[in-house]
Amino acid sequence: MGLLVGTITTTGNVSLTASTGGITDDETAGAGDVVDISAATLTLTARTGVSSLETAVSTLNATVSAGGVSLKETAGGVLIGSVTASGDVSLEVTGDITAQSGVVNISGQNLVLNASGAIGNATAVLSTAVNTLTVSNASSVTLSDAGDLSVQTVVSGGAVSLTAGAGL
Repeated sequence: MGLLVGTITTTGNVSLTASTGGITDDETAGAGDVVDISAATLTLTARTGVSSLETAVSTLNATVSAGGVSLKETAGGVLIGSVTASGDVSLEVTGDITAQSGVVNISGQNLVLNASGAIGNATAVLSTAVNTLTVSNASSVTLSDAGDLSVQTVVSGGAVSLTAGAGL
């Protein structure tokens, strides 16, 4: 059994763990794109996935051992600490996706990023370890992948800088 999230609002940090299931939006708590979690830092740990959450957080960390991560960030941008999934990762962000330096920010199978702002920047490159990449609506993209990276689509209104450890 997993966690159904209604509404959590705090100026502090939130940490949620579903050791035997997933973390998902409790659609009965509100209609449509209601913000489920509002916090400074959000840390999610789930066995089978994180899905359909709408958040308003400054920093995001997530670990999923047997599934993917899919969420929508509405607060005007988010700092990615570490998002690790055995499956796909999909992030829709109103604003910039910035990267904590010195770590692999996102790892998983297929990565889909939809951001109305920049993804990474010259001083804090978004570091990934994924198989495929799809980017839409970004104002610019600065991303580095640890291995082979298959680029499906990148739509950006500005500069695009992609590097891969083993090849693009």
